[in-house]
Amino acid sequence: MTAITSTKRLFLLVMLIGSALYTAVAFDLQWTTTAGRIGPGFFPRIIGVLLVITAGSALISELTGRTAESQGPQEQDPQGQDAADQPAKIGDTLLMIGLIIAFVPLLLYLGALIGMVLFTLITLFLFNRGRPLLNVLLGVVFPLALFLLFDRGLNATLPPGAFDLVPF
Repeated sequence: MTAITSTKRLFLLVMLIGSALYTAVAFDLQWTTTAGRIGPGFFPRIIGVLLVITAGSALISELTGRTAESQGPQEQDPQGQDAADQPAKIGDTLLMIGLIIAFVPLLLYLGALIGMVLFTLITLFLFNRGRPLLNVLLGVVFPLALFLLFDRGLNATLPPGAFDLVPF
């Protein structure tokens, strides 16, 4: 067992323990409020359970030797650089970080529905340039479905923004 393998196993074990503690705290929070809206424990519970499942399965895969590293070499460019470290990938990552940072004011000023539609459309047209029809379809339908889920289905409060154009 190499030092990297043991470090990875230790990291995954710490992640599993941290995820379990986070989940325990999340289950102490209220599921819903007295007004019938989703409470402060709604999403933390879901995230906590998913974290425990993910960290646990990653640790089990690492302990049994069924990881991507044990199955073969990672993708590399001709100079021997890992694919994730290539400058184009780093630029895409920085661009995505910038888009996410810009998304917060978009939500506050334009409202949830318009902000989500613009964010999704911009992201899709930047990273999926060859399929404009699919981009428009996904860029409108997915945010609308999320908006209806949170606003109508879960009765969550979403930012109305300067243009509260939703008639229903």
